[in-house]
Amino acid sequence: MDYRQTSNAYLPQFGFTEAVSYNHPALKGFAPVAVVQIFNTGTFPKIGVQYFHQKKHFMFFTWAVMETMQKPLVDYFVLTRFQPQVSEKMQLFFQLELVNTLPTAVENNYNFIQRTRVGLHLAESWQTGVGADLTQNGRTEFVTTSNIGVFLRKEF
Repeated sequence: MDYRQTSNAYLPQFGFTEAVSYNHPALKGFAPVAVVQIFNTGTFPKIGVQYFHQKKHFMFFTWAVMETMQKPLVDYFVLTRFQPQVSEKMQLFFQLELVNTLPTAVENNYNFIQRTRVGLHLAESWQTGVGADLTQNGRTEFVTTSNIGVFLRKEF
């Protein structure tokens, strides 16, 4: 809970995203994708294209999707990770995530989120370290919020 919470600002957030894509080897990492996102503010079906590329210590994923509703928003998402080996059971962990929401209607705001994580990948599936989130929202003037802290993450 945010200590700054009021009746109309800094409210708790809920979000859920599910995606279905068709990843055929002939498409070389590109794939059509259907997405549904459920938030406090509603349910948003989307369609678009994604790209995925992975090597031993590097991963890159991106998608561009558009809502299927009137006055849709366009999402451009990028997730990249670099995990170089430090020892047999440990890797460094670097992650950059960009979430960009671009409006197609002039009454809607732009929303830009940048998330970074730097830390260690331990044993088989745990990561820990420091992270920072930066959010900008607006149309001609932007409100910026930030959140810096530590993280603990488990891959399933």
